[in-house]
Amino acid sequence: MPDFIGLKKFKTFFRKNWKMKAFSGMAERLRPEVIHFPCNGDIPARYDNALVVMTLNDVLPLEMEGFSPEERSAYRMKVQQDIDRADVLVTISEYSKKQILKNFKCKKEPVVISCANTVMSPVKEINYKKEDYFIYVGGYSSRKGIDDIVEAFLYLQGEQKLKDKLVFVGVKQRFSTKGNKFNRLAEEAVGKGILDEKGYVSEETLGDLIGNAKGLIYPSRYEGFGLPVLEAMHRGCPVVTTRYTSLSEICADAAIYVEHGNMRQIADAVLKLQDENTRKELIDKGIARDARYSWEKSASDFLDLIDSEMRGFNSRSRNQVG
Repeated sequence: MPDFIGLKKFKTFFRKNWKMKAFSGMAERLRPEVIHFPCNGDIPARYDNALVVMTLNDVLPLEMEGFSPEERSAYRMKVQQDIDRADVLVTISEYSKKQILKNFKCKKEPVVISCANTVMSPVKEINYKKEDYFIYVGGYSSRKGIDDIVEAFLYLQGEQKLKDKLVFVGVKQRFSTKGNKFNRLAEEAVGKGILDEKGYVSEETLGDLIGNAKGLIYPSRYEGFGLPVLEAMHRGCPVVTTRYTSLSEICADAAIYVEHGNMRQIADAVLKLQDENTRKELIDKGIARDARYSWEKSASDFLDLIDSEMRGFNSRSRNQVG
C-alpha cells in the first residue's frame, strides 16, 4: 500500500468541482500507487501511473421506476465511462455484481466485498423479551414499502389484533403530491398514537431501539445491499423483508419474507412475531447470519485484492517502460 493515504471532505457543492479540477493535479503531484473511488465512480480522468479502484454499490437507476429513458441513458453512459477508467471494479453484493455484468461491459468481473453492521455502539446483551413496538429504519421512500407498513398497523389495530406501536427512524418527511397515500396514512397513525416518528437519533439510541424491537419491518423493493436488515440481525432483532434484489442474499433463512406491496402479508408477519419462540428462532438465525459479515473481513479482502492487483499492475508498468 502507498505510504500516503489522503482523505478530503468537502460539502456537496464543492465535491464534483474538486474531483474534476483539483484532484487530477493532486494525483499528479503526489503520485499515489493506488487511487480508490469508493462512492460509485465520478472518476475524472484515466490515471496510467496508479491502480484505479472503483466501488460501484448498485445500478438501481436502471431498475427502479421514476427514471426517464434520457436519464437512464445518461446514467449508463456515465457509469460505463467510469468502469472503462477503472482497473479494478468492486461491488457490495452478488446481486449487484450480476446487474453490473448484465448492464455494462467490464474488462473483468467485479469483485464482491460485502458491507457489515454500521451501528457501532456496543451490543450489551441480546434482549429476547422485547418491548411492545416494531421498527422501520431508513428513508421515507415508496420503494421501501413505508405506506404498506403503516397501513398494516392501522389495519391490525383497527381489527383489535395488535396493541404494539410502530417506530420510524430516519428523517421525517411528507410528500408534496396531492392526496399522497403515505401522507394520509401517516397522519392517521400519528393521530391514533400508533406511529412514533423519531427522526434522526444518536447511534447509541438507534442501537437500543433496534435491539429492543419485536421486529424490523423492511419490505423494500430495491436494494444494493440492505444495511438495516444486517444491523437488525446484529442486534438480535427479527427481520421481516422481501426476497427482492439483494435482501434474500443477505438474510437467507433468518427472516420472514413478504411481497412488496402486500399489506396483508406484512400484517400476518407482525402477528407471527407476537410468538416468543418464533422471535427467538429468528434472532438466533440472524445472529449466526450476521457473523458472516465483519469490517475486519471486508478490509482484509480489500487489501488482499489491492496487493494482488498491484503485482499485476507493476508488471504491466515495467513491460510498458521496457
